[in-house]
Amino acid sequence: MEGPLKPAGWIVERLRITHEGVPVLLGMECAECGEVMFPKSLLCYQCASEQVTERIFLNPKGKIWSFTIVYESYGNVIGLNLPYPVAFVELEEGVFVQTVLVGFENKLPEIGLEVAITFLPVGSVGDVKEVVYAFKPIG
Repeated sequence: MEGPLKPAGWIVERLRITHEGVPVLLGMECAECGEVMFPKSLLCYQCASEQVTERIFLNPKGKIWSFTIVYESYGNVIGLNLPYPVAFVELEEGVFVQTVLVGFENKLPEIGLEVAITFLPVGSVGDVKEVVYAFKPIG
């Protein structure tokens, strides 16, 4: 994707863009039990500790754990043409990311298929493109 990028406002706490222009999801790790979480949480999902301030970059690859196809969308801010797939992707850390899938225009996703994070442009402010994250098939 050409030009400067920035996360769209509603996902700024979930997505970082490296200096190389690579998308990275930002998770949290509990200082008490080591549980990794996504998205940001005030309490640990595992032990309910409030010590979840440590931010970590999550693995950019995962496997489709579950998916469905969206046939009707109300307020489609991401601008995809219907129908489109959405999924829960399980990352290596064991966290699940609810996400749009891209690259499946002529086929259905499959449970267990390996996918990687990518950008999905949703608008622009001047010459800066606003993006959200999505996952696409590897290969």
